[in-house]
Amino acid sequence: GYGGIEGSVYDEDGNLIIGDNPDSPGALFVYAKNISTGETYRTWVDSNGHYAFPRTYTSSKGDKYDVPQVPVGNVILQILRASDRYTGVVTTNIPAAGMIVHQDIVMIPANRYGVVSGRVLESDGLTGARNVLVQIAGKVLSGFDLYSRSYGFGLVGSTNTDENGHFHFENVPAGHIQLNAVRKA
Repeated sequence: GYGGIEGSVYDEDGNLIIGDNPDSPGALFVYAKNISTGETYRTWVDSNGHYAFPRTYTSSKGDKYDVPQVPVGNVILQILRASDRYTGVVTTNIPAAGMIVHQDIVMIPANRYGVVSGRVLESDGLTGARNVLVQIAGKVLSGFDLYSRSYGFGLVGSTNTDENGHFHFENVPAGHIQLNAVRKA
């Protein structure tokens, strides 16, 4: 089944990030990737700082932009503003067909650290998985010499989920991250 995702986009100070229509040169796009199916969908941030899956826009020239619903399951939302390299990444879950999930996105500059939090769910997609080990890896400096630096993925945090399956990491390097959740025997 399919469902919807909607929300607003903010900077790290809580100010709305304003977009434009999808056919403008400065359009700010939000990408949704369903983790199970691998399908990727694209929408845009409008002049009210809002994005949505699904949505429709008709330009002044009559061009129509249709954004579909997203398959049920875990979804990664990503946004990048190329002009200043601000990025935002968040995951959410559409638990059942026809549901609309509200998920705001906070964008931070590439040279900063951020917070990563979320929830590990049981196979039913609704119940929080308690006491699950969650590890996070990010790009870290792995070597340097007089002329260059090299980076690689390294473990930057480890925690256990709480009674409701929630986890939280502070001071995560901005950029690509990897999360692993492992149930202890």
